[in-house]
Formats: sequence, C-alpha cells, structure tokens
Amino acid sequence: MFDQANRLRKLVRSTLQSTPALRPGPPLVVLTSGESGAGVSTLAAQLAEEIAAVGKQVVLVDANLQRPKLGELLGVDPKAGLIEALAGRKTVVEALESFADGGRLLAAGGGPRRAPDLQGNAVEETIQQLQALHTKADVVLVDAGSGASPWAERFFRAASQLLIVTTTEKDAILAAYGMLKSLDRGRAAAKSRLVLNRVQDNALAERVADKFLSTCGYFLELAEMPVSIVSQRSAEDDRRFRDDASLLAAKLLRHATAELRRRSRNAAADDDQKKSARLEESSQPVAAR
Repeated sequence: MFDQANRLRKLVRSTLQSTPALRPGPPLVVLTSGESGAGVSTLAAQLAEEIAAVGKQVVLVDANLQRPKLGELLGVDPKAGLIEALAGRKTVVEALESFADGGRLLAAGGGPRRAPDLQGNAVEETIQQLQALHTKADVVLVDAGSGASPWAERFFRAASQLLIVTTTEKDAILAAYGMLKSLDRGRAAAKSRLVLNRVQDNALAERVADKFLSTCGYFLELAEMPVSIVSQRSAEDDRRFRDDASLLAAKLLRHATAELRRRSRNAAADDDQKKSARLEESSQPVAAR
C-alpha cells in the first residue's frame, strides 16, 4: 500500500509540473455523508495535509456550520471564516488561515451555527470566490457535513468530485444510499466516489461496497462509481489510516489535474471559435454586414 501511494504521488507530481501556470480555477472536491459519525471532518483534514505534503496548494473549507471541527483538528484558531464571507464582512481570501506549507483553512467562522439564508446570492458568490483561487490552490476541499440539505446541495452542484463518506454499519450505508438517491442521478454518478471510512476489516468493506454498487445499479440505474477504503484511525498506530488517506489524496489530485486540462482545452476551443467568428465578420464587405 505504501509503495503504491508513493508511485501515485510521483505520477501526480510529474503531471502537475507540466500543467500551465495560467489555468482555470481549482476544482472543488466536496466531502459529505448520509449521517453524522462517518468521520468526514477527520478525513478532510488528513486529505488536506496529504495534498500539502506533496507540495501542492490546498484550501480546506469548513462548510459544516452546525458542527465545525476543522479548526480544532488542525490546531488553528481562526479570526474569521465562511460565515463572515457569506455576510460580506470578509472576502474568502481575507478569511483564509494557514495551517501547513501550501495549506489554508476557511473555517466556519463566528456567529450563529446555522445554515445561511439561501434567498440571496451570497452562497453562489462565495463559491465563485473559491473557484477563483487559482493562485492559492490546486484543489479546494469542502467539508459539507452530513445530509443533503439545500445549503450543502449548492456545493454538490459546484463540485467536480463528490466524496460520499460512510462506514460499513448498516444504518450508515442506508443513509449513504438515501443521499445518492436524492441527488441528480446522472450528474451525481459521473462525479461521485464512495469512501468507506473507519474500516477495520477490508474484506467486509469490499463486500459492502459490492452490494452497495449493485443496489445502486439496479434500483437507481447508476453506472459504477469508484470506491476507496480508509482504515480506522488508531491512537497506537495510524500508519494504515495515513497510507489510505495518502492514496486517496493522490487519486483526487490526479482527477483534479485531468479536470484542469479538460477545462483548459474547452477554454482554448471557445477562444478559437470567438477568433474565427471575429475574423469572418471582419472579412465581410461593409454592405454585407
């Protein structure tokens, strides 16, 4: 597992080094779960640290406003955060706090712990600010907490990757299935990854994943989605947890790089079409215009 993670890290480094400096904004990777207790925040914090450890810039967003944990997990005491950005009192950039070389946290912030008002444009404007962090992030990780609330769904729609985090417990699996069922099936399947977290028995986790995917394919008509298994973190030895998180981080970065290249190609194609249209228009006789 360790060697495989190292090989993927080297692959990601070589791929990212060849990516142009001027590129579209960083992809958003959103982590969520069907119910609380799946370890979303712990996993999000570890993924951010793994991404920063390979020399990449990462912004981690605590969008779990009712149960924010990322500041405590990373040892950061933020002065502002997402709540201030949504209220317009701070920009996203002004509210960022460093937690590692290349790592920045947009904490939940102060104020009441509730979902924001969805009537205005504050949520969309904040997401646009996150997507514009191309000089500060290669990828943006968002801890969206648990449940498919209208607030969280704004992030789901903006995400290039959606990690549905669950455990092997029956209730957690049912909650993950319910969440996937509530999403836009075609678009969700294309960008979703099932993450079985806090796993103590890999063989059991593989059987649970197979049954989950089979059920989704039969009842939801969803195409097969990728699966990652992350071991239970132990106070005595967290090596397996770190190795699994490192492997998942490498896969996320590889996907993010492919997404950036796809966006760059699309942007270049759009520019070519606009140039062709302008040339065609300018070449027409004045009377024909």
